[in-house]
Amino acid sequence: MFFRKGMSLPAQGTDVLSRDRHVLRTAYYPLLFIFAVAFLLRAAPNVWLEWRQPGWHAANINEMEFYYDDVARSLIAGKGFVHSVNPRPETSLYHFTPGTPFHFVPPLYAWWLGLVYFLFGPNVLLAKILQCLMDAAVCLALYKAGTCITDRGTSLLAAFLYAVYPLAIYTSTRLYYQIPMNLSLCFLIVFLTAPVTTRNGVWTGIAMATSALAKPVTLPFLLLLPAIRMLEGFAKKTRARASLAWSLSFLLTATVLLAPWTIRNYLVFHTFIPVQRGAGAVLIQGSQERYIDIDVQNLRRIYGRNFGISPDQFVETAVSNHKSHFMNAPLDYMRFLGKKFLLAWYNTEGRDKNTLTLLIQLPFLTLAFFSLVASPGFWLRGNRWYVPALILYISGIQIALFPLARYTLSVMPLVMLLAAFGMQTLLGKGAAQRALP
Repeated sequence: MFFRKGMSLPAQGTDVLSRDRHVLRTAYYPLLFIFAVAFLLRAAPNVWLEWRQPGWHAANINEMEFYYDDVARSLIAGKGFVHSVNPRPETSLYHFTPGTPFHFVPPLYAWWLGLVYFLFGPNVLLAKILQCLMDAAVCLALYKAGTCITDRGTSLLAAFLYAVYPLAIYTSTRLYYQIPMNLSLCFLIVFLTAPVTTRNGVWTGIAMATSALAKPVTLPFLLLLPAIRMLEGFAKKTRARASLAWSLSFLLTATVLLAPWTIRNYLVFHTFIPVQRGAGAVLIQGSQERYIDIDVQNLRRIYGRNFGISPDQFVETAVSNHKSHFMNAPLDYMRFLGKKFLLAWYNTEGRDKNTLTLLIQLPFLTLAFFSLVASPGFWLRGNRWYVPALILYISGIQIALFPLARYTLSVMPLVMLLAAFGMQTLLGKGAAQRALP
């Protein structure tokens, strides 16, 4: 008996080593390859632009990049969250009076950019290279999210699709909040699909607050997610107490993380601003059919930047426009919302690239749609419903706002998960059968 037991140990050890090698072969090495491909595809255009024209990135800051770069430079100068420590000339398209308090964009990306500038100096190219690393890491977070709801092969395919996704590669050439938002949403899915515990509530609160500080479209989750968890708990009576503990830990964590920024805004602006002010402009722009123009520059030439009204009246006027349209012509209002929902996937603010963007988006969106239609039971079972729900929620925000493709980029990693599942289904790989229960 002793001899047999002794002889069995090497066999067991061999089985463990074999299993470890299998994991490395099936996950670690492919993930390393995907991460490298994603980083190289994103870094190469940035390096090429700088090599072709030294100083290109610092000299070509566009409007959506300007606010983050401007505030990051103020942070490293010790002036805090204000604009234009290095003032632009009055003739500049983007101009703030030095010391203007910061509120137009959410703070997370500005914090990150300020940290990069503090450590390495205001080097725009280096900031973009580090940003490429962050977006490559989204592939890893997406794989982790995928393994929580489906099989390893589908998760690897989703990570690869995002690695080669052209619009993500293009976005990495810009200073923009989208990438930390993508990362936080992937982790939000990881935590939402995990067992309901107090610790999980804390981690979900961190992911939710981080995503809201990147872009406040997820801010309503502060109330929505506890309500959903409590409903789930009541539906499964054995989980009611766990759902209550989860909700309390989630609320406490998210509130603690969001409160300092909200208090700062109140002290500076003497009004309640949870994350950012500035949604009024896109809200009024998306409130009437005549304001919906793919060529935004043409829209501004016709109506001006303020559409002939005071910015303080944007929200009230936009809500009134939506309400009157719905009351007077409900069916036409539904058509109007549907039009904006479709525009949100390819409108780039200019007529010259919209067709190309649509052609890029179509294969991924078609596969994702096929996945939902072919396997609705799979995506609505268990906690997997959070994936399509999060996609529809964030892209649906475009129904109320002005529809732009860059606003829906934050859900594209999750769309890749649906697309990968749809591709596996088309190829007959049986992902649904191998998926977790």
